[in-house]
Parts: sequence; structure tokens; C-alpha cells
Amino acid sequence: MKKSTLLFSGLLFLITFAAFGQANIGIEAKAGLNIAMLSNSKNVEEEPMPTFGWQVGSLLTFCAPQGVGFETGLLYTTKGYAFRSRSSYDGCVRGYEEDNTYHTHSYLELPAHFVYRSPKAKVKFLIRAGLYTAVAVSGRISRERKSDGSTWDRESQQLTIATGNNGDLHPFDMGVNIGIGIEVHRFTAGLQYGNGLVNVLPDHIMGNTHNQVLSLTLGYRVLNIEAPKKPPIEVESQPLIDPAPEGEPPLEE
Repeated sequence: MKKSTLLFSGLLFLITFAAFGQANIGIEAKAGLNIAMLSNSKNVEEEPMPTFGWQVGSLLTFCAPQGVGFETGLLYTTKGYAFRSRSSYDGCVRGYEEDNTYHTHSYLELPAHFVYRSPKAKVKFLIRAGLYTAVAVSGRISRERKSDGSTWDRESQQLTIATGNNGDLHPFDMGVNIGIGIEVHRFTAGLQYGNGLVNVLPDHIMGNTHNQVLSLTLGYRVLNIEAPKKPPIEVESQPLIDPAPEGEPPLEE
């Protein structure tokens, strides 16, 4: 699956580059906030919560004069999930214990998106859609225990990255991204949703699990190379009446 995804991304890049030979080329620095969840096929007793992460990286963009383009790049991004369990004690309504668990997964992510920018506008509207592939680089689980709102215990440990049921986190992720945004001069802002298509945790933990991430990003185009404009084609004007050959009088109308 990894090889086929990389091959698809490469073909997508080559086809787009060939189609948009007159494309503007840019490099965009990008950073943003992630709100991550995890879908699962098992019913769990704990209350699910979103967990917050971040992303940073750069994108290589191609944009044709018609507004259609392509982007790819490399991002460092954090995803994951969190759970909360609460229980009362001593039969007291106000007395409770709370156990919060946070899973943070860090990835190197390669997006491959088709992008449409509204052409010839000062404030450009963007729509993007495509695939992403990612490699897990680290994982951590943190637990926090509270009693009546006061934290009394914290612990944290690293997760093991391995395939199958041999570890705590699978090494690869792949999914689809869709998003919208705006572009003003060299500045961009965007909202994007990513949904994973492969299982990222061992089956015995939560069944079949997929990453789900909502991202709010800001970017700045640090390099912008505009395609050379083609010179206008000059057409020589032809006389409406052919001149008379030498030695012959011109034709009378």
C-alpha cells in the first residue's frame, strides 16, 4: 500500500506538472493547530475527547493561469485522541474521581492535493482535495488523575511503533484531505479536514481505528516564481487587392 500510494503521488505530480507547463511555482511555509479525534469500531466506556496538536512544514505549489493547480510538501504533524472516565466515591454526589488519558502521535506527512484558486482576484478563494501519506515518528501516552478537580497523579510513557499487534502504534497512515481557504498576496489561511483510511492502532485496543483531524492553518509564500508570459503573435496585414505586376497598369474598378 505504501509503494502504490507513493507511485500515485508521483504520477499525480508528473501529470499535473506536464499539464501546467505555464504554471506559477511557489514555496509556502505553513503552520497551524490540529483538533484530533479517533474513530473506532469498539464501544468503550470512557468519554471521548478531542486532543489538540499542531503542524508545521512547507509546500511546493503549482498554479496555472486558469486557477487550477497542485501542491505537495512535507509536514510534521501531531494527531491522537483522549478519553475521560469519571466515577463518584463514598456515596457522595459531589465527590468524584476523574481519569484523563491523552494519546499523542507524531507523523511526517506528505500531502498531494489538487487546488483551485479563483483567478484574477485580490482575495483568492481556495478549494483543495487529495490524499496524504504519513510515517509515524513517535508516540506518547499521558495519564492524569484528579479528585474533586485537584490533580494528584501524572504519568507518561513512550509508545512502541510496530506493525500488527507487536506494538502500540502502527508505523503508517494514509487518508484523504478536503479543505477551503483564502489567499491575499502571499499570505494564506485555511480550514482542512483529514480522514484516515487505514488502521493506526492494534486491533485489540479499540478495533478498527482511523485518524480524524480538523486543522486551522496559516501560511506565507516565501518564494513565488511566475511563469514567463508568451509574447503576442504578430500577424502581417495583407492588402485587400493584390498589386498589379510590374509593367502592367493597375486594374480599374
